[in-house]
Order: sequence, then structure tokens, then C-alpha cells
Amino acid sequence: MIPLPIQRELLVEHGAYIFSGEINSNTAAMTVALLSRYASALSDRPHLLFYITSPGGGVEDALFLYDFLRFFDERVCPVITVAAGYCLSGAVVVLQGGRTRLSFPHTTFFLHQIIMESSEEKLSEVLLSTQFSIRLQNIMWRILEERSGGRITVKILKRRLKQGDWWLSAQDAVKYGLIDDILKEGSDIAQYLSLLSECRQLLNEVDRTD
Repeated sequence: MIPLPIQRELLVEHGAYIFSGEINSNTAAMTVALLSRYASALSDRPHLLFYITSPGGGVEDALFLYDFLRFFDERVCPVITVAAGYCLSGAVVVLQGGRTRLSFPHTTFFLHQIIMESSEEKLSEVLLSTQFSIRLQNIMWRILEERSGGRITVKILKRRLKQGDWWLSAQDAVKYGLIDDILKEGSDIAQYLSLLSECRQLLNEVDRTD
């Protein structure tokens, strides 16, 4: 069996990266380091396919990945983000880093508040860490508003999330502008799946000779 780090490198060489698991300082740093290492090679490719299946994680780390993907898209090659399986919390923000944002048909999306909102009287008494969390939350919400083209606004997020956590289907994600389209059989964008299929074949061939 090919070790996971080598699998990742083989995929990146062919223009694909799979981010799976929690978003934290280690996974974010590893992702940025690997993609940066292959930036020169990827600059000749038509795009980078960035698959993400994640329960979310650290807000600062999610914003780090979002900023990096936007930078990569502008300076190296177009980034296509693809939500697969589940894309929860901060992972939804990372997904916004793609120039084109896609999803598999049955992917689940999830949004929530970092902290519960407080009244102005209480807000003056909360710890600095809580104030910082509110700031980060607003940054994330503004990113969602901007990338959705205004279909999901900070006002909508505040109103909806006061009612509790927000679970969305892929169809809901299209409606609110969190993704551009859904990958499905026979669609024009299904061509993006061919690269992953080629990579899987490559990994199988290498594994048999290992």
C-alpha cells in the first residue's frame, strides 16, 4: 500500500489534491507546503482540483487555507474546489477559495455560530478572546456574503443562525450561492472528474509494482 504522503504527492503532480479530516494548524501547514512545493509544475496545468471532505476545525486555520487558495488561484493556476461527502463549518469557508466551487450531489453542508451573540451590556464584560471570536465570525460571514454574490448575507446568517445550526443540502448550497454547481452524470462539468479517475488508476498501477 502506498503511504498517504506519497499518494498526495502523486495526485498533486497530476493537478489534484484531497483535503480530508479536521482543519488545524498541522493539516493547513501540510497542505500549503505541498502545494507550494509543486507550484511551478502546477503553473502549466489548466487547473488544480481541490477536493475537500471535512468536519471543519480551527477558524484561523480555515481562513489561512482560504487566503492561500485565493492567492494560488491568482498567481499559479485556477483552483476548482469540490465538496465531497460533508463540508462543515470552517470547511465551507475553505471551499470558497476556489474560482469555481462544485459539489457532489449528496454532500452535506453545515453552518453555525462560533459563539452565541450577547447584548451590548454583556459584550463590554466578555473576555478579549470572545471579542476576537466575534471578529473572526464576522470575517467568515463576510467571505460567504461576497462569494455568494449576496445570495447569503451577514443579515441572513445572523437571523438564521439565531434559530440554531444550519444544515444544507447541495441543492441548498447552490440556492444560497455557496457553490456554483453540482457534479452529476451527464453534465458539462462532469469532465472535471476524469482527472481524479486518471489519478486513481495511476495510484493502483504504482501500488501493484510496489
